[in-house]
Amino acid sequence: MPFNPKRVQLEVFGDPGATATITYMDVNAHPQRVDGASLPWLYDDSTTTPAVLVNVQAQGDGSTLGCRITIDGVVKVERWQSEPSAYVFC
Repeated sequence: MPFNPKRVQLEVFGDPGATATITYMDVNAHPQRVDGASLPWLYDDSTTTPAVLVNVQAQGDGSTLGCRITIDGVVKVERWQSEPSAYVFC
């Protein structure tokens, strides 16, 4: 039986003009890395698997950094960090 597609969004945001090194697990559970990503950054995908396991980590060059995981429009987790070269994970 097929499952309804789930829309998965991973976001990293921070100070205007800041960049970050971002590592994340995509909807297929494959590790990914983006170096020097301009913020805000967004990964947007969908999957029909019955369960999805995703995460995102970021190290920024600004003083504020946040991340958010949204599934089907519902925020599942959101975190902020305010410190020099902030690190955050969701």
